[in-house]
This record gives sequence, structure tokens and C-alpha cells, in this order.
Amino acid sequence: MGTAATQALATCWIRRGRYDDAERSLLANSVAAPTDAMRGDTRHGLELLAQCDLGRGEKDAALTRLSTAIPLIHPEFENVELLYDNAEIEAIRGRDDTALELLVRAAELGFTDADRLEHDLAFVSLRGSARFQAVVRAVRNRSL
Repeated sequence: MGTAATQALATCWIRRGRYDDAERSLLANSVAAPTDAMRGDTRHGLELLAQCDLGRGEKDAALTRLSTAIPLIHPEFENVELLYDNAEIEAIRGRDDTALELLVRAAELGFTDADRLEHDLAFVSLRGSARFQAVVRAVRNRSL
């Protein structure tokens, strides 16, 4: 199975709470093996593995994977993706206000993946806030 298909399947498993299945698939298909040729795929694979960690309550492991993913951000997307990944880290650390500020800035700079934002396990504690919902609306409106 190709990288995109593996990551799509892993995303479905994560949303269904099948974190171990998603992780096994990602690791078996070397989606998270850092190589320059697969920089974006590797970063996305690490972010998915962090979602698996969060689903199992392993915050430290998730923080490590996200910290490893950040240097792999392609320079073209550096601002938005860097803000988003740092927002995840801040939310995991319980710094909700800082996480929201980073998400607002990412949305202002053109972040358009509302589905990712709404399902990201790092932002579970933020989902009920009016400010988070406003960011989701802004991102969703931008992506239309």
C-alpha cells in the first residue's frame, strides 16, 4: 500500500479509536522513517503517530513525535504548519490560550484544513470554547 493510502487508512482508524492498528500500519509501511525524499509524508506520518499517542493518553510520546516533525516542515508551508504544530504542543501541555493564539495566527495566514482541526486529538479540551469554534468557522469559510 502506498504512503497516501496508508495515511488515509490510519486517519480512519484514529477517528474510530483504533490507535494501535493505525500505528502498526504506519510503522510497517515506513511512513514515519525520516528521509529527505519523503519529507512531507514523513512529517504527516509523525503527526498521525502523535495522534495515536494522544488517543492512548501518552502525551510525552506525542510531544516527542511532534517535536521531531517540526524540522521536516517544507519551507513553503513553514509559517502555517509551524504555527499549527506548535498549537498542538501548547494544547497538549495545557496552555490553551497560547494554543488558541497560534491557531488564530495559522488561520489568518491561510490554514484551510478544517477537518484536521476539528478532529485533532490535541485540541479536545478546546473544542467547547467559543474561540476555538470561531477559528474552525474561519478555517472552514476559507476552504470553501
